[in-house]
Amino acid sequence: MTHSKLPRKRNDALVEVDLADEIVIYDQKSGATHALNGTAAKVWRHLERTRSIASLAAHVGSQDGRADEAAVWVALRDFAKHGLLDGPLPPQARGVTRRQLLQALTAAGVAMPLIKSVNAQPPVQTSVMTCSDTSAGCGAVCPGNSCCSCAPTTELTTVCVVPACFVATPCTSSSQCPNGYVCLTGPQTICCGVTPGFCVQLCSPSTNRSAFCAGPAAVQGRKPKGAGNGHTTWIY
Repeated sequence: MTHSKLPRKRNDALVEVDLADEIVIYDQKSGATHALNGTAAKVWRHLERTRSIASLAAHVGSQDGRADEAAVWVALRDFAKHGLLDGPLPPQARGVTRRQLLQALTAAGVAMPLIKSVNAQPPVQTSVMTCSDTSAGCGAVCPGNSCCSCAPTTELTTVCVVPACFVATPCTSSSQCPNGYVCLTGPQTICCGVTPGFCVQLCSPSTNRSAFCAGPAAVQGRKPKGAGNGHTTWIY
């Protein structure tokens, strides 16, 4: 089982955020968000760099080769089940039952790879627009669309979002937000009077809502008490 050619990660419509102890993947095609626990994250993280079960197992790191290989097989099967892989699993994947793999993990005390699917909803027909300049705080206009704002997420990425906080749902991770939304941090939370973070809708190239389409810097909103950052607040 150690020298089989492995499938690769699917390279289209997946937005991946690596949080060190877990990985959150948003699938734009299915509308599902998948949270990978530590063991599954190790396998996913190294899948593109290693091309054999044995080399992937070395990254699981329990020092029990049989159990580590079992963890890799469980993770790969679950990745395939959720449509996250490009290409079929090797034939050997059908040679051992899941029960046998889990028994090997339990005997060695290795944490079972887990994928928790959250907020699985009909997909939003939106392309995630990334950006980089958030220096203007709440007025950081997204270069892809002047109706959007460039803002930092709690996962330390920067994306284009709708500059509005009509329903500011508190959050600490984007996995807690509805489909098509991310969890923001930084100056934008001050401008909407919500801390430590809140869910906000991703922006698309076609976003053109008149309330904020003059660009975030031109929006005249209420400034929360004590904000004191000199930036115009987002619209409420």
